[in-house]
Amino acid sequence: MDNEDHDIRIYSGGNLTLENSIVARRNTDGKLFGNDGLFNSDHVLWYHSGLSGPPLGLSLTDLWRDPQFVNGAGGNYHLKETSPALNFASGAATSPRDLDGHNRLIGVRSDLGAYEFQSIPRPQLDGLANGDTVSGVIFVQPNRTTYPSVLLVDYYLDGVKIYSTKSKPFTLGGSVGYDTSQVKKGTHLLTAEIKVSKKETRRTSVAFIV
Repeated sequence: MDNEDHDIRIYSGGNLTLENSIVARRNTDGKLFGNDGLFNSDHVLWYHSGLSGPPLGLSLTDLWRDPQFVNGAGGNYHLKETSPALNFASGAATSPRDLDGHNRLIGVRSDLGAYEFQSIPRPQLDGLANGDTVSGVIFVQPNRTTYPSVLLVDYYLDGVKIYSTKSKPFTLGGSVGYDTSQVKKGTHLLTAEIKVSKKETRRTSVAFIV
């Protein structure tokens, strides 16, 4: 994060493969990425606060999202409970410990970045976890422990509303579920706007791969 004039710079003749990492930038004086060599990435979360989208072509397993550090400006790169980097790593962790010396695997998968979130967050949605690779029909609904009171749920895929339901258990697509075969391959963001009372609506998102 905020690494001199480039967060990542590959010069001519260079070859870099980056996996299970976070590359982020607040400093608008420099660049997030520059490449005159060869580059491959797998399960990397990219973010630049000054850009609306990535300055490079992302791989099918990459994400463009705010990593939600505890305090990135202050140099605290631990992850918040709502970070999209949680449980998003691919394969086995490269080390059994993070930079704090804590267990690297807490939950279903390791987290991206230097620090593993040290408590398993209560699920916001049932049927789809952050970082899941899916195919065919899925059944996704609000976790009723997290949301004991639900009046209405609106579902959005990559910012476009795709379904609305007022019926328990508030499943995306109703009793037939949601067929992901109609979604193009790649990484997508499913957002649920959950109305828990007449005056309060809560919003939660899950990144997944088709």
